[in-house]
Amino acid sequence: MEIFTKGISAVLGGSGEASQPSGVDTIERLCNRIQSSTLLNDRRDAVRALRSLSKKFRLEVGTQAMDLLVDVLERDRSDVDIVELALDTICNVVSVDSTSTPSTSELGIQFTEIFIKKPKNVTLVLTFVEDYDFHLRWPAAKLLNVLIVNKCNQMQEIIVGSPMGVSKLMDLLSDSRDFIRNEGILILLQLTKGNAMIQKIVAFENAFDRLLDIVFDEGLSDGGIIVEDCILLMHTLLKNNTSNQNFFREASHIHRILPFFDLGLPIKGNSPVQWDSQKIANIMHMLKLVGILVSPGNPQQGVASSQKAIHSCGLTQLFCVLMYSNGLASELLTQAINTVAEVIRGSPANQELFSKFRLPGDQTKSAVLGLLSTIASEKQLLPLRCAALYCFQSFLYKNEEGQGEIVSTLLPSSSDVAQTVSAGQLLCTGLFSQDPLCTWSASVSLAATLNAFQREQLLRVQLAVTADQPPTTLLQLSVDLVRQPNAHLQSRVGLLILLSTWLAGSAQCVTVFLSNQSNMSFLTGLAEHEPDTEPDRLVQGLSCFLLGICLACHPGTELPYSRDALQQIIQQRIGLERFNGCLGFVMHSEAFIRAAKHPQLDAKNGEEILFDHMFTVFFKDQFDTVSKAASNQLTLPSSSHSGRSQSPLAAGAAVVNGAPVEDHDSIVTSYKDLIRDQDQQLRDLKAELESVKAERNEALAAKRDLELRASTISEAKREDDGTESKLQMQLEETLAINAAIQNEIQEGRDAIANLERQLAASRRAEQAASENADLLKSKAGTEEMNLSREIGELKSQLANVGSEKEALIAERDSLQHELNKLQSQTDGQDDSTRELKKVQAEYDELQKKCETIEKEMDDLLVLLTENTEKNKKLKEKLRGLGQEVSDDEDEDDEDEDEDEV
Repeated sequence: MEIFTKGISAVLGGSGEASQPSGVDTIERLCNRIQSSTLLNDRRDAVRALRSLSKKFRLEVGTQAMDLLVDVLERDRSDVDIVELALDTICNVVSVDSTSTPSTSELGIQFTEIFIKKPKNVTLVLTFVEDYDFHLRWPAAKLLNVLIVNKCNQMQEIIVGSPMGVSKLMDLLSDSRDFIRNEGILILLQLTKGNAMIQKIVAFENAFDRLLDIVFDEGLSDGGIIVEDCILLMHTLLKNNTSNQNFFREASHIHRILPFFDLGLPIKGNSPVQWDSQKIANIMHMLKLVGILVSPGNPQQGVASSQKAIHSCGLTQLFCVLMYSNGLASELLTQAINTVAEVIRGSPANQELFSKFRLPGDQTKSAVLGLLSTIASEKQLLPLRCAALYCFQSFLYKNEEGQGEIVSTLLPSSSDVAQTVSAGQLLCTGLFSQDPLCTWSASVSLAATLNAFQREQLLRVQLAVTADQPPTTLLQLSVDLVRQPNAHLQSRVGLLILLSTWLAGSAQCVTVFLSNQSNMSFLTGLAEHEPDTEPDRLVQGLSCFLLGICLACHPGTELPYSRDALQQIIQQRIGLERFNGCLGFVMHSEAFIRAAKHPQLDAKNGEEILFDHMFTVFFKDQFDTVSKAASNQLTLPSSSHSGRSQSPLAAGAAVVNGAPVEDHDSIVTSYKDLIRDQDQQLRDLKAELESVKAERNEALAAKRDLELRASTISEAKREDDGTESKLQMQLEETLAINAAIQNEIQEGRDAIANLERQLAASRRAEQAASENADLLKSKAGTEEMNLSREIGELKSQLANVGSEKEALIAERDSLQHELNKLQSQTDGQDDSTRELKKVQAEYDELQKKCETIEKEMDDLLVLLTENTEKNKKLKEKLRGLGQEVSDDEDEDDEDEDEDEV
């Protein structure tokens, strides 16, 4: 084809733009050179030219040259230059540019699928990654990175199945050349996402040591984007991977992190820090890495071991210094507080260190007071306040000593009042704040201080809201705040959380609460009224929960509201079904579900915050107890001088022992009646249970029947869709073949026209030399006759090709008609199948015809090429005889010769 094109250029002459070949033609010629050339230099030049065209003509290069480039990688792998060019070309074809159009991006994905469809192609690229030569390793690494980004899951499977595939990629981290090392980090960052097996392989290939070495070499927190990428890769290896977390901890890598946080921050003073955005990002990501190791979602044993290692190497102290450094960016400060929270959560050693830490610049103020100040400050950003609350809760988590210290600041004391603000004062200030979020945060913080002992201690707290009013207990003040008619939803929810946590498990607290009849009247009113909005339903649900706690923890003694009175309120005034429904509404509310996911608060604005994680755990634990108490299915505690719980039966026996003997028979009779009633209730419940089971079985049977019918319908629909899709694909392929044939026909016509122009030029040259070359003229006449005869034959063949084309077009229209008929017959699956087979047979026959035509076109091109060579030799002979033969002929003479032909 290249010789034919050169011949045309030689005859036509000139180098105008009209004679320049298109990009598609050039790519086709280059592919032919790669495939047919025996010289390595020729193939190298062709691949170099393809690389220069691969970005502009990605589709053409990808469709025509992809397999040829893979063959070059296999056949010429000993030549570094051609392999580098081939790898770069493939990389250009499969790349997805973030700035490109969606169609272009999709093209890169499709070529990626084609390339990795043969796993040996990826294995071949991995062999070049293994080579230390920069010109092989660098382009191979770039290509692998693009392939993994485009098709991560498939590439993960291929690389794991390739011998030493992951190990070859790990070797990139040890490369002394930054370009290759950094590309290796990016490859592993993509490759390890979502694949625990690869994460373990990479970790046990000594990845943590290598990554930390790179972090040290790049300057720790002062390093650039490479440090950030290394830390992010360690995130991927550690997150949700217990095995890698254990390996990281047991290999003492936690201790290696210590220099990273040696930031030179002042222990005293208020000198603000000034860091660039990259350093802030590096520190934030390293804090998150520590947070991954101590996340509450990990196994408790592993968390405790990590917390112990962090404390022993001194990281906790550095975190506290960072947390209270002046001038930190709000995002970094928030992350530092959250990390400290999870480091000290449930860890006695870290909690003790935190309680003794004093703020830089103010040694009289503890870290705990700093947290409470942040929580109560309306000027602080919401994420910062949420982080401070989480840290305060983590400090008190399983920390009875810390809980006692906070509550002691609320209790009356005979000692002189300290000049500094106490934790109790900050909590009370927040509790009575006009800001609903402050009230909610203070309520939740107080709830975190409560344990079995501190619940009753907190009953001693008395406060005076104004100077002219007598002191009132904190419990009663909390109830009064809920009762305020203009109380905000967030404030009410927080206070009800506090009251529920306070009264749970403490008969003494319930006694104090029930002693005030107005408390129960208000609580009952909240529980039984018909709510108009969803927020009102939340308040109603929490009120029912508090009412159920009062019943479950009722001491059994005579109070303004006895146990029976509480049960009557729940069962008759509210109703058991409605009562349980209110509890269920709270548990299934969006705010409750969001808070239950993670101990850290997560909200976009303050009004979204209604529950905290600790209360969701507490609510779920108490749900069954409250529900059973309301339905009289729970063995409730009874009064006792020892304060211990007793069953109703034990309490009844005590009364009998202390009563006159003549009352004994009546007591026994009452118990017999009670037992008979309970037996009847048990029989009724059993009958109801059997009825429910029967209904459930019927529902399950109906569900299975519906699922079977739905599955049948879906399967039939999928088959119809598959049939139509296949037919559509066949039609598209036929159209593509027709288009290719049309192009070939046009090329044949162009070749014939060129040949005719060459023949005309030959005849003019022959006439000019007729006087001095009679012999040559006779020979030329013979050649002319032969060429004319061959041209006639070629025109005849071209006419036959045109006829074939018309037949193909007719068959294509027929096939389209058949497809339309099949698409309209969605109910007749069998008919569609027969039609599909028929169309498939027609398509196969059409394909054979297309192949025959292609062969004929190839033969046609060969004949044209031979005629061109003959014409060229004829002109050479004329020149040898001294005849002048011009490449540029007059257009009028040319037209006349063409007419004669």
